[in-house]
Amino acid sequence: MPESLKVANVIPVHKKGSQSLLSNYRPISLLSNLNKLLEKLMCSRLVTFLDKNSIFYDKQFGFRAKHSTDHAILSIIDKIQTAIENRELSCGIFLDFSKAFDTVNHKILIKKLEFYGIRGITKNWFMSYLSNRQQTVTVNNVSSDPMPISCGIPQGSVLGPILFLLYINDFHLCSSLCR
Repeated sequence: MPESLKVANVIPVHKKGSQSLLSNYRPISLLSNLNKLLEKLMCSRLVTFLDKNSIFYDKQFGFRAKHSTDHAILSIIDKIQTAIENRELSCGIFLDFSKAFDTVNHKILIKKLEFYGIRGITKNWFMSYLSNRQQTVTVNNVSSDPMPISCGIPQGSVLGPILFLLYINDFHLCSSLCR
């Protein structure tokens, strides 16, 4: 991955609440069009490989084609109805990962990519994609100096959501109650 394409200009976008609290902003990475095109090509190839090999956890509904929040809700309703019919109790645990994309550990992500079959030249490309990244932050038309990024996936990138899904793909294995 060319070094010039690894520089993101981060724009803080207000989500909700007080505008004076930094926690109420989402960092969106503005990347070059060439970068987005390259990511789109790699993303297409990666998703094709992942789908062909049924790698995604089947209850993962976010960021996937032909999967939506409607599917997630129908799955939950079905489980609750089955529990009621069988006179069983049901319980739901819903998690909202705070700063999820920002906390992705690159070394762990690369190990997971390798575990799922991403090896050789493709693995090396992802290692290059994740390493030596930099970002500037622009607020009110004033930009910071470039700073290195040691973890996280750029929000606003094409590959970000799929890489995050792979990062959490085995989360359901932490307990037999999560299946």
